[in-house]
Amino acid sequence: MSIEGIVLFIICVTDMLLTLFFIRNGYAVEQNPLMRICLEHNWVTFVIVKTISFVPAIAILEWHKKTNPNLVSWIYKILIVLYIIVYILFAFII
Repeated sequence: MSIEGIVLFIICVTDMLLTLFFIRNGYAVEQNPLMRICLEHNWVTFVIVKTISFVPAIAILEWHKKTNPNLVSWIYKILIVLYIIVYILFAFII
């Protein structure tokens, strides 16, 4: 797995775990309507759906990295930056 894939995976898992922590302790609410429904069902459903939302994408990018490494590297970098920007916007500003 590429370093970019590992970084994106860690960011996604960290987001998931922080979301669970902050919601369970009453510090936040889930902003994503689909994920809110999953969380209202139970935390296991939330984890499964959240994982399904990013693991296949990372797997596809890793598969394509063999044939087009420069493009995939740029896609990873863009995704990492966008994920962090959106997280900051929703977690601290909005």
